[in-house]
Amino acid sequence: VKAITTKSGLAMITVQGKRVSGVPVVAAKVFGALADANIEVFLISQASSEHNISFAVKSQAGEHSVTAIREALTGELAEQTIEDVHLRHALSIVAVVGEGMQATSGVVGKVFASLGTSGVDVVA
Repeated sequence: VKAITTKSGLAMITVQGKRVSGVPVVAAKVFGALADANIEVFLISQASSEHNISFAVKSQAGEHSVTAIREALTGELAEQTIEDVHLRHALSIVAVVGEGMQATSGVVGKVFASLGTSGVDVVA
């Protein structure tokens, strides 16, 4: 491990529903709405079930992001193929940087153990 960096002051938005899975149109609508609103995305994460997609934006852009996404997904929300768009504030990204970490056993375990010992919850 060469460095550990953080980016604070973020919010996480999650778009959840059965239509998120394997439907590129939903992702295009979500990220197109954010681009149209000039909102920068710092991290994208999709659950292994593919029933939700989460991403981080600046905390002050959180409410505006949710509004833009809900407008873009009006039809999907009305049909309930998208179940929810929700927002979590006061989050940070933690990045562990180093060469050869993939091939080094135990690094991830040590990082998560340190976060847990410090009372930090991992949400995505």
